[in-house]
Amino acid sequence: MHTPHRGALFEPERPQSRRLKARVVDICRRESLRPQHDLGQHFLVDERVLADIVEAASLEPRLPILEIGPGIGVLTEALARFGVDLTAVELDTACARYLARNFHSKPHVHIIQGDALGWWERSRATYTEGEFDIAANLPFNIASHVLNIFLSSTPRPRAMTVLLQKEVAQRTAASPGSTSMLSLMAQSYADVHIVRTVKRSAFWPMPKVDAALVTFRDIHWRHAGIDEKVFFKVARAGFSARRKKLRNNLAGFAGLLPSAVEALLLSIGISENARAQELSLEEWRVLMSKLTN
Repeated sequence: MHTPHRGALFEPERPQSRRLKARVVDICRRESLRPQHDLGQHFLVDERVLADIVEAASLEPRLPILEIGPGIGVLTEALARFGVDLTAVELDTACARYLARNFHSKPHVHIIQGDALGWWERSRATYTEGEFDIAANLPFNIASHVLNIFLSSTPRPRAMTVLLQKEVAQRTAASPGSTSMLSLMAQSYADVHIVRTVKRSAFWPMPKVDAALVTFRDIHWRHAGIDEKVFFKVARAGFSARRKKLRNNLAGFAGLLPSAVEALLLSIGISENARAQELSLEEWRVLMSKLTN
């Protein structure tokens, strides 16, 4: 896909980034906009990170984009340059009002004021599985919930390119030994890749933690033949006491003797001393197949 000329918003030099921050601060002052801590608002002010989001998104001209929590529209403006159909959903009334004025001359940009997940519940029927993308600087306080909704329920996007709190990003991409319910959920639906870490100084106001740019691609349920609800019900039991061995957690859930679960684990090549966080995605799939068939 052709990449548009990188104007002021895309220049990687730090002086340009300082200008973007000055511009963001000026807009907030002029429009009497105050970043809302309770909404997790931290506006992106780093040119290089902005360019990396657009590049990582690998946008398809034919696919609409959904942006959650656009704030004052720094990423919105960068995405709008591609001319694709873009819907940005902003909870903050004052920010949404500013966005509506700022993008009124761009008919391919649709500004929605309201709760993004509530709007999605009402609007999801107008979208098609795998036929839209998500790109967003997700508010930290709702990021995990947003991931769960868009990965585990239909219609699912083709891909998601999002900024997350660094710790959350690392949990989604965790490998055996440090996995969790979040990583198991994310990797059961998508190829998860951390593109880069992002310093907290890339945002204004500056949050207390760093962030990371993460892509979720090839989104679909990866455990064919296994019911999703049953899969995660059993997995939650497995992770219910992280310090306990998996055999004990599952025995209590399934009403089996620990020895019976131990025999099952050994039959599929999993140590009888394994803990839930040590299993690979494939081992979870095989285990679930045995438990549910």
